[in-house]
Amino acid sequence: MAACRPRVVHVERVVEKQVTTVVTEIVRETVLVRDTPRAGETLATPTLPPPLGTPQPTARPRVALVADVTRYGWTAFGQAMAPAFEELFPTIRLEWRTTADWDTYPARVAALMASGQAGDLLEAPFGPLLTDWFERGMIRPLDDVLAAEHYDTTGVFAGALAACTRSTSLAALPLVCHGGDCLLVYNRDLLNAVGADTPMPDWIVDHVTRAGAAVTRGLGSEIPPAFGYGEEHRLPGAYPAMRVFGAELLDAEGRASAIDDAAGIAYLRWLQALVRGARAAPHPHEIEGGLATMFADGRLAMVRADLWSYLAHLRRLGAERLGGILFPPTAVGGARGAVLRGVAYCISARSAHVAEAFQWIKYLSGREMGVQMFLRGYAEPGCRSASWNDPRVLELCPTCARVAEVTETAAPERVPWNLRLADVAAIWDEEAARLVRGDVSPEECADAVTTRIDAALALE
Repeated sequence: MAACRPRVVHVERVVEKQVTTVVTEIVRETVLVRDTPRAGETLATPTLPPPLGTPQPTARPRVALVADVTRYGWTAFGQAMAPAFEELFPTIRLEWRTTADWDTYPARVAALMASGQAGDLLEAPFGPLLTDWFERGMIRPLDDVLAAEHYDTTGVFAGALAACTRSTSLAALPLVCHGGDCLLVYNRDLLNAVGADTPMPDWIVDHVTRAGAAVTRGLGSEIPPAFGYGEEHRLPGAYPAMRVFGAELLDAEGRASAIDDAAGIAYLRWLQALVRGARAAPHPHEIEGGLATMFADGRLAMVRADLWSYLAHLRRLGAERLGGILFPPTAVGGARGAVLRGVAYCISARSAHVAEAFQWIKYLSGREMGVQMFLRGYAEPGCRSASWNDPRVLELCPTCARVAEVTETAAPERVPWNLRLADVAAIWDEEAARLVRGDVSPEECADAVTTRIDAALALE
């Protein structure tokens, strides 16, 4: 069986050496997936350098691809992989104009566009920014490029492709995605201290409430107090829990609030009961430093988290104390709560090097690059189910398989048609805070949210 095991070549060894012909052969083994593709996935094969001794054509000038990107892990990974890419594609050179975080990045890109200095590659998180750029003609559709390259997107998470599609055109290609705060992570020590059950895969949300209430009753009198469960009521963290109940904040077109239906009321009742009734969760004024900080400090027994946060908690608490399952449904066999989150590569409408830019996107969004991005600790395992379920990934983190299950079918958050996402989020956060404080009933909360959001959506 050992002979059948695929050879693993560490990418970090490639980028630590001077790029030579010998390294080219190592890169060839690393970048191209050598084992059999999983069912339903077609692997795109980049152009390889000719064998040694092949007569070389007249050298072409190198194309400089300018990447106006961010300072997150996937960018650091891309910078580490650039030398290997340039060895595979000797006529292309990457130039990085790394900017700051999402708060300042859109303004930076807008300024570059206005001055005619925008580069070739841009990054966009799933959501309104991508829509805005596409509708304003700042980025180009990629359908013709995919057709010219005969590039098959089979194997990319379907929801991620949907999140990158605007008006039936593909506006970007996914790079990294995940299911949002779809995990229930828990501290075994706090649950065991009060004799509460440890979360199991067959749990439903009622189990979370009961176990959380037991911890709060048993440990809440301590100084500082400990609580059973912390639920994020603000956006975007609230979306996965909404979807457990089948609720949505907006309708499918983003033109009206949808929280006032039966599913929405059920979610709001559960949210209020956690704090006001069962006392499974802390009151807003009892939250100090955020729920994640309270969990890390041993003051919360359970909390929702995404994969990256789960891994951070795991490093801090250790596998003996920390566990994680998919966040439970409302009933056995019910829907899991997830919201697709991620980032995609776009090609600027001003780019004169579209084919070359696409080669980079194709390279970094491939299956093996997703695996290496995770194994090296830069980001989640890319945007393909095969990357998330790769044996090397699962050996390091078996939970990736469970997160991939919900990521495969998760939908992105619904976007207001007029892109007033900040206004919509502010309205929800204000009214949800009143709900968890006990100032209003779930029905009153739904009415207030609907009235205020519908008014915001009526604006151009």
